[in-house]
Amino acid sequence: MKSNFERYPVVRTAMISRCARLGEMGNALLLFDEMPERDIPSWSAVIAGRILNGLFSEAISLFRVSPSPGRGAELWPGRVPELCVRSDCRALR
Repeated sequence: MKSNFERYPVVRTAMISRCARLGEMGNALLLFDEMPERDIPSWSAVIAGRILNGLFSEAISLFRVSPSPGRGAELWPGRVPELCVRSDCRALR
């Protein structure tokens, strides 16, 4: 699964999303964990992937440690990960 393209965050994020859609969350999490720098799309992809695979508690746990204003992120435009968790975790009710 290694290639020169993996060093680009957008490629790695696409690979995370692809693995998650195929139900390969182990590979998705490995790709995410190996990222030197994580951006909004990468956090959103791995959170959405957990939700997609029914891992709601894990998605919420990851969301809680994701950077946001006041928690280590100076610029966190929008609230994509939060909206992802809120909209997809309605099944928990």
